[in-house]
Amino acid sequence: MPGSFRIGNLLGIPLYINVSWLVIFAVVTLSLAHGQFPAVFPGWSPPLALGVAVVTSLLFFTSIVIHEMAHSLVARSIGLPVRSITLFILGGVAQIKRDATHPGAELAMAAAGPLASFALSALFATIWALTRNAWEPVPAVAAWLAFNNFVLGAFNMLPGYPMDGGRVLRALLWWATGNQRLATRIAVLIGRGMAYGMITMGVTVIVLNPAQYLTGAQFAFVGWFLNMAASSSGRQARLRDALEGYTAGDLMSPNLVSVPGHLPVQRVVEDYLSPEVLRRGLIVVDGSRLRGLVSMSDLHRVPKQQRAYTAVSDAMTPVARLSAIDPTMSALAALEEMEERSVSQLPVVRAGVLAGVVTRFALLGPLQLQKVAW
Repeated sequence: MPGSFRIGNLLGIPLYINVSWLVIFAVVTLSLAHGQFPAVFPGWSPPLALGVAVVTSLLFFTSIVIHEMAHSLVARSIGLPVRSITLFILGGVAQIKRDATHPGAELAMAAAGPLASFALSALFATIWALTRNAWEPVPAVAAWLAFNNFVLGAFNMLPGYPMDGGRVLRALLWWATGNQRLATRIAVLIGRGMAYGMITMGVTVIVLNPAQYLTGAQFAFVGWFLNMAASSSGRQARLRDALEGYTAGDLMSPNLVSVPGHLPVQRVVEDYLSPEVLRRGLIVVDGSRLRGLVSMSDLHRVPKQQRAYTAVSDAMTPVARLSAIDPTMSALAALEEMEERSVSQLPVVRAGVLAGVVTRFALLGPLQLQKVAW
């Protein structure tokens, strides 16, 4: 996710924080410190209210990490690699590299997060019950966390794909129909319908009760985000359908044009970028030795004012970052390999000899050409 920075690992899973998370962390902390806690506990000093608010916010976002870890650990237990967990303005997201291969695995993975939130809610409710006559900050924090973890679990169980509830719904539909594509299509449509409903609700609140414009804006923003997420999930599912049956060898580009690594990017842009080359990419060589691959997007990342003196070898994806693939690898697996390595192309090697290159652009071709029934 753009604008994210890594803060560590949890059980081998990289943990990132997006800059947008800092905004929601500040909002939650300040609303507790200057709103809820002073209203309920007027005897608290401002420093105490702020300190308790910071602790509460940290524990709540730790709860979100536990929610996402539950998804991730179940995914790993069924053989699905987990790329990372990222906290952002709307909570958290676990980046799981592949979809489940059967509805039972999808159901277990989707339900794990909300179940973890409900378990945390029960835990904090128990702490509140045991400490409600103790020092006020302890039961106050426990009560707030019990309530909001329950809300977190319940909200995520709403049947709007790609939320957890939408994935549970997709798993049940998949199990009932035996058709993953149909199940995904229905879940995406329901997710988009729910998103439009939340946008409509938000606009209605703003129009009918302008004093509650912040509440209305929150509904509208969440609805907008869910619509984007559902649309993106639908596109990804259509792409998976379109790539079915294709191999890397089917979509690779043979007979690639090669350029010497010392050539300036400006020369490459002016002399080599025909429409065909734009689709295929270029091999970067040093004599007869393969140095790397360069795509149009690689070249365009070099600022125009620097292209005259930047060598193409500085813009390429070096061989060390590329994992050669076999022409029999499925096209979908090739796309997943690109996403994992954050590259736009992969060399295709047959019997130890470079046979061609498959690019992200080429993998999108079947989606444009094939009419997928959605």
